[in-house]
Amino acid sequence: MPNTIPEVTVRDFAGYVAAIENVRTNFGSAELWYRGVSRSVYSLVPSLFRNIAITNIDIAVNIERNIYEEYSFRSPAYDSKTRDIWDLLFLMQHYRAPTRLLDWTASPLVALFFATARSSAVREDATVWVIDPAGWNSGVLHDISQGREIFSTKDDMLKTYHPTDTSKSRRSAALAAEGIINNPRINAQKGKFVIFGHQLKSMEDAAMECPVWEANMPILRIKCVGAEVAAMAKSLGHYGMTYTSIYPDLEGLAAELRVKHGFDHV
Repeated sequence: MPNTIPEVTVRDFAGYVAAIENVRTNFGSAELWYRGVSRSVYSLVPSLFRNIAITNIDIAVNIERNIYEEYSFRSPAYDSKTRDIWDLLFLMQHYRAPTRLLDWTASPLVALFFATARSSAVREDATVWVIDPAGWNSGVLHDISQGREIFSTKDDMLKTYHPTDTSKSRRSAALAAEGIINNPRINAQKGKFVIFGHQLKSMEDAAMECPVWEANMPILRIKCVGAEVAAMAKSLGHYGMTYTSIYPDLEGLAAELRVKHGFDHV
């Protein structure tokens, strides 16, 4: 039987805060990460894997390498900074080029913003995912008795996860990793990342299949009822979570003014 991912349903901002506090209590002192998605049906997979032409991991790797190489060749025309290979990959993620990175945040309020800002217009159920990143890494790497650890790009464990790696020893597990803070948006959004390995599998599927997680699952979902997400988004604004706090630039200011003056559905 597959494992069951715990789920909590909330209907207002106060209910969400209470759910977060309960989750934090249950996980104890663990650092938690959050990911907000505007539709509950969306899977936890990176943008690279969402191309319908990708039917196996080898196709994904070839496409990824081509995108990375072209981006590295052409991006200096628009970016004067000298960047190492990881810095460039996180820059690609920031500007929405397809990568094997999946964005998370250390802030439950930032996650709720992403969950409700877009879904409020269509009144669909939204979701905030919660993970214990160190517990996740320990579980998916149980075969090597990995301890509780959040990796960084300096760790040997992540070397084979970069598009430039051509070794035959790539690990398949998606791993929680601290990313490079190379732009104000990542800093404002308290950005964290999960980097996917050598298999086309969502984090949900990996969690349900992991043999060490029949109990003490390190991932859960908080479902926000669609009819209430607009009110939840408005409540977030009262606590200072607006477009300019999430996107501290001119684009964020323009988006905030659209919402303020009734153009949020355009």
